[in-house]
Amino acid sequence: MRLLAHLYRMSTLAQKKFFSPAKANPAAEERFADRSSALRWLEEEQYTLIAAALWAHSADDHRMSVALSASVSQFLTELRSLDEAELVLRAGIRSSRVIKDRHNEASLLSLLGIVLRDKRKLGKSVRAHRKAIEISRRLKNRKATARALNNLGLSLHEQRKFEQAVAAHAEAARALKRAGDRRGAGQALSNIAETLVEQGRTAEAARYLRKAATIFKKEGDPRSHAQALGTLAKVLRHDGDLAQAVELHRRALGMVDGLLIPHERAIELANFGGTLTMAGELEEALTVLQEALDIFRPLGDRRGEAMVLGNMALIYHEQERWEQALPLHTLALEAFVESNDDHALAVELKHLGFALLELGLNTEALENLELATTLFQRTGNEREADQLLDFTDQARRRFTASW
Repeated sequence: MRLLAHLYRMSTLAQKKFFSPAKANPAAEERFADRSSALRWLEEEQYTLIAAALWAHSADDHRMSVALSASVSQFLTELRSLDEAELVLRAGIRSSRVIKDRHNEASLLSLLGIVLRDKRKLGKSVRAHRKAIEISRRLKNRKATARALNNLGLSLHEQRKFEQAVAAHAEAARALKRAGDRRGAGQALSNIAETLVEQGRTAEAARYLRKAATIFKKEGDPRSHAQALGTLAKVLRHDGDLAQAVELHRRALGMVDGLLIPHERAIELANFGGTLTMAGELEEALTVLQEALDIFRPLGDRRGEAMVLGNMALIYHEQERWEQALPLHTLALEAFVESNDDHALAVELKHLGFALLELGLNTEALENLELATTLFQRTGNEREADQLLDFTDQARRRFTASW
């Protein structure tokens, strides 16, 4: 029992130092000099912590099971140890129900929702978050409700239910601000911006991101600050300000104590590679994207891998190296199918279709473009579906006339 208590205390201190470095915590500061040392400890001890959390549940030490599950699962999720995180969380949820700890049950359910989202089990993720919100509201726990709402918004975003996602994040931001959780409110604002970018509402997104970045800077949160800068770079890229976008990506990646977790760094590298491609810096873009790919693959993030492969193929489009683009598109398609992302699959099919057209493989091109159109319709992107349908019809008429 002393060992479990020690592991719980140490994992809690490490997470406080890593995720909330600006908050004064003498015990955490005495044990961990900086975020990097806290992360190293968590990485080194993760399997011991997993075993401890599961053993506590099997030994009917349900309070310790709940405590360790909450402490261990967050960093496991960040490290992309998703199967282990789900296992630990489900054990903790069962323990919370045994001891009728509804507060922690809600918290663990929402953490489970995050893991299920990252595993692309979006329907289950949304249900977990909604259950957490329902419990928290019954308990009149406003901060827990707000955090679960913010997490729900992320899953709704992945389902491309953008209006619902914005509404959930906005409600969360207001509640967290009232509760005095400025950092949490900033994260909700940043999440709103991510969804607005997908909707093409870049001016609004930029305003939210600048607010969020200011909050993170004042709160001493370099990780969230770097992520906000990276998202702002995507907004500027969308608006054509490529030089400033490149500069913001470089700032985000170079921020001391910022993007330390490999997965979040890979995401920023992938976004940076896309911006460099649009800026015409194709060789640097390939180098940056390869670096991202080399991180995603060992982590088993097939969706991240697919995004990078697709972006690398687009560089070959820019260079009119169509035959070299084809195998990258094919690999990306396989990974998108595995990751259950029909909208991204549609985008990749569209790009493959364009490459096939350039090679004169018209029948294969039209088949891919038609399938992409169907998937855009199925995922609710009617605008993209209509545009691609018109393009495909025009291409078919041209080919028919030439025959």
